[in-house]
This record gives sequence, C-alpha cells and structure tokens, in this order.
Amino acid sequence: LSQDGKALTKTGLEATQKLMKTVDDLLSVAKIEAGRFGYDFEDKEITGFIKEVMKGEESVARYYGVKLDFESSLAQTTVRIDAQKLSLALENLIVNAIKYNTKNGSVTVKLEPYKDAPYVLISVSDTGIGIPPEDMAKIFTKFFRAKNAVSLETEGTGMGLYITKAIILRHGGQIWAESTLGRGTTFYLVLPTDFSLIPQTEAPTFL
Repeated sequence: LSQDGKALTKTGLEATQKLMKTVDDLLSVAKIEAGRFGYDFEDKEITGFIKEVMKGEESVARYYGVKLDFESSLAQTTVRIDAQKLSLALENLIVNAIKYNTKNGSVTVKLEPYKDAPYVLISVSDTGIGIPPEDMAKIFTKFFRAKNAVSLETEGTGMGLYITKAIILRHGGQIWAESTLGRGTTFYLVLPTDFSLIPQTEAPTFL
C-alpha cells in the first residue's frame, strides 16, 4: 500500500471502531433501561481485581503521557461483583481520567474502607481539566458531555458515565464526583461488603 492508502485504511479503521463503540454503548443503554443487561455475580478479592483492571489501561496512560498510580489502605476484602461489568465501569472512569488530563499529569486509584459502614470506597482522581460547576449535576445524564471535555476530546458517545452509574447501582453501590475547574476531578464509588445490600434482581433503570 502507498502512504496515502495506508492513511486511508487507518482512517477507515478508526471510523469503524468509533461506530462500533457507539453501537455497543447504545445497545448497553437499551438493555439497562429494559432491565436486561444481564449480571453474573461472583466473589472477588477487590485489591487484585482493581490492579488487573489498571494493568489493562497502562498503554493508554503511556500514550497520553499520564502517570497511573494505585494506593490502598484496605485489608484483604472480598466483594460480590460481575467482574466483566464492573471492569467496564472502572475502565470508563480511568480512561476518562487519563484522556481529560494534562500532559505529565497523574491518575490515582485509591482503595480504602468506607467510614463505619459495610462498604469499600474506591476513588479515581486526576490532575486534569476539571468539570465546570454548572455541568456537575448532569455528568451521569445520557448523551451529556461537558463543553470543555468536547473541546479537548472531540470523540465520545456521552454514554460512558450513564452506563457506569447503572452498573454501580446494580451492585448495591453509589457513585458521585467532586471537581475543581482546571485542577482535576475525583470520582468516588462505594461497593457493599455486606452482600445482602446487593439488589436481588435486575430492574429497568432510567437515570
């Protein structure tokens, strides 16, 4: 192939991948809202699970020139999760933290006990662009993307955080965020260590 041909092939491949990502996200949202996303729960040690998820994002962090760190103050703890679905939720948070960061910035994933309640607290903090205060209430809304995020990364479906929140809620958890414009954002999520707090069945979910 000529250089022009290679460039055309690369552009075509990227366009196809973006389209597939959009289709996948739309299908996921449709299943979530029908209560048919499908969960397969198993018991997992949370520290090892998070380390495994982070390992998969090391190449993305290198590409964007962002440092990826993990901190834990938690003793060995078992949670009951759908490993595939929760991986997707954490990947969404970590990749966003990397993409909307600054060159030579950092992303820190932290694991700790949650106050005096039967939960573990996971946080994903970045040193990036932050979220405008007026957009904070809308970040988990379907198809929403903050203006400063769109200007930095033009591609994005605006469905990642919607899907992430639905997954966390199905696990009996909660998710929220704090942000300072131009300084960075931290997403917090809690997961129960008392498995009776996990909903028994999947229900239609509209966020």
